[in-house]
Amino acid sequence: MRKLSGLPLVFIWAAVLASSFKMAQAVTVTPPQPPPPLDAFGANAGGYLPNFVVACPISHRDALDPIVSFGVKPTAHLHDFFGNTSLNEFSTVASLQAATTTCHRSADRSGYWLPTLYQNGVEVTPIRLDVYYQSARSSVSNNLQTLPPGLKMIAGEAHSTTPQDTSIVGWACGPQGQRSADVPTGCYTGQNATKPKYSYYQFFFPNCWNGVNLDSADHQRHMAYGKDNVCPATHPILVPTVRFVLIYPFLGEGGPGVTFSSHGKYSAHADFMNGWDQSALKTLINRCILSGARCGVN
Repeated sequence: MRKLSGLPLVFIWAAVLASSFKMAQAVTVTPPQPPPPLDAFGANAGGYLPNFVVACPISHRDALDPIVSFGVKPTAHLHDFFGNTSLNEFSTVASLQAATTTCHRSADRSGYWLPTLYQNGVEVTPIRLDVYYQSARSSVSNNLQTLPPGLKMIAGEAHSTTPQDTSIVGWACGPQGQRSADVPTGCYTGQNATKPKYSYYQFFFPNCWNGVNLDSADHQRHMAYGKDNVCPATHPILVPTVRFVLIYPFLGEGGPGVTFSSHGKYSAHADFMNGWDQSALKTLINRCILSGARCGVN
């Protein structure tokens, strides 16, 4: 039997397989208890644009990605999954709609996920994900259409090693705050200032669809970012902007110890797979966004 560094290869491979097996196991993650009120993070006010909000505690953590790596497990890094409880490497719109959700709106069985966050090598469990479905402007376009069933989208760049565009991804002091590439250091100042309880990370998904494909080879080219409520000719279908607001326990001043499981602290990206009951989604879009209302979690 061949040996490597004094150990038989069979033992080397056994160790590799054991490590892979451990990585391949889904971990059920318990959000902080008791659950925070739905309006605990400003979601009831709903921000400044016509919208509605879906509040989703974390479901599980696993090394898979049904959009980028369909059918593959384990993948190269861990993701935190919110909403649909059945999300796995073989998830489809049919499997999502047949499952349950952690979200407070039971008609939303969509899948939401992003890389696991670490602080000084320790996994950080998010308190909650608030998903805003909103207009791109306070003046609503009547051309806005419903997100099609099974639509897949990605926001952010998983391989980025430099700061990303903060109009798409970024840290903030609050759910509506100005975004920065690094954990902000000025969220509280002064001797008598109150220390924040939470750190927030936001993602903005593209809001223009080509009207044909629910996905694409790079998982991005079927979607585009519009300017306000105007879409490019190549992607003429205006849909609601999907905005993630991740609420984490307060991370202090951040620093180099805050990283994502993908490729470092600037590699944040988020995934969305539409599993809504389409009738309920259309009703919310009409009642909240198209009417110019800020419904928040209501």
